[in-house]
This record gives sequence, C-alpha cells and structure tokens, in this order.
Amino acid sequence: MARLCAVSSSKTPYTIEVGLALFQTGFTVDVGRLSAASSVVPIPSVTLFVFLRRHFMRSVASTGLKE
Repeated sequence: MARLCAVSSSKTPYTIEVGLALFQTGFTVDVGRLSAASSVVPIPSVTLFVFLRRHFMRSVASTGLKE
C-alpha cells in the first residue's frame, strides 16, 4: 500500500486494478466487497462493445484485406 500512495497522492487517477487492490487491508481481504466490485467493473466495457460490435467486427474482418 505504501508504494501505491507514493506514486499518486489522490485516488482519482488510480487504475481499476489498484482500486480493487485497496480492498485488501493488512492480512485480510473483504471478499464480499471485492467480489461485488469485480463483477461491476466489466459492465462499461461490455456495454461499449455491445453498442459498437458492428464497427469492431467490420474493422477486424477488413484488417487483412488489400485495396
């Protein structure tokens, strides 16, 4: 935890992994809150993929084509 605070003094720029690691205090882990947070974290990414999957699939399919 000391290394995390030395890099950034505020909690705003933390990445998701660092935020999830903050649920661990000392030698204990709050499993309930960590599980809840871990299940909520992928929702924005999955939602964005669902709305943009047509464009995503089109770009992946056209990657190897020559014009």
